[in-house]
Amino acid sequence: MNYATYDYYTKDFGGEIIPESSFASASAKASRYIDALTAGKAKDYAEQEAVKNAVCAAAEVAYRYAVSDKQTIETGNKASETIGSYSVTYRQSASNAQTYSESKSFTDQLNNEMYAAAALYLFSTGLLYRGIDYDYECGCNDLSINGVRI
Repeated sequence: MNYATYDYYTKDFGGEIIPESSFASASAKASRYIDALTAGKAKDYAEQEAVKNAVCAAAEVAYRYAVSDKQTIETGNKASETIGSYSVTYRQSASNAQTYSESKSFTDQLNNEMYAAAALYLFSTGLLYRGIDYDYECGCNDLSINGVRI
């Protein structure tokens, strides 16, 4: 489920980074991420501005990473490229290899940035809470499976 439309992204969120042709994909990735981040609770609050804003912010991060990854794949670390008898040479240096191995993985960086972008909007909603709610009516922790207390 996509929680934000391109119209919402441009008009209400004020987004300018993602072109309309790429928004559906970036929004779908961000919506899945928000679902995972909120343990599925976001779907019950899909119309909340905070959820839509979190998706838009995370979608911008996902889009930036997708564009960056595509550019890296297309250009890579090319040292030279010859067209006649097609030939491509890539740069390989010890410092590049060392920097890559010491840095966080691409996925970790993406997840960290998406979390930072989305959490800004979700912190005050309670959707990031993963603890156990206390039931003041019965004086017990609300431990239940499919509505049956355990």
